[in-house]
Amino acid sequence: MRKSLLALSLVLLSSQGFAEEVSNEEILQKLQQLERKVSQLEEENKKLKEECESLKKEKESLSEELSTFSRKNLELSKKVESLRK
Repeated sequence: MRKSLLALSLVLLSSQGFAEEVSNEEILQKLQQLERKVSQLEEENKKLKEECESLKKEKESLSEELSTFSRKNLELSKKVESLRK
């Protein structure tokens, strides 16, 4: 996708360049800006994926805790019920 974005950008900038007489230097600068932006977005995406994985693990852990508490609650409820009899 990154290469496609850069290729498309190059084509668009080149076609604009002919129409507006944009220099190769300006096209190169714009491509470098786009590459930096893509790199930033890839880094952000990586961090978000890591955060997502961390949250999934936390959710699993909390689900296990909830299950344990629910089981203990049921056990205690049964004990309380038996004591009432």
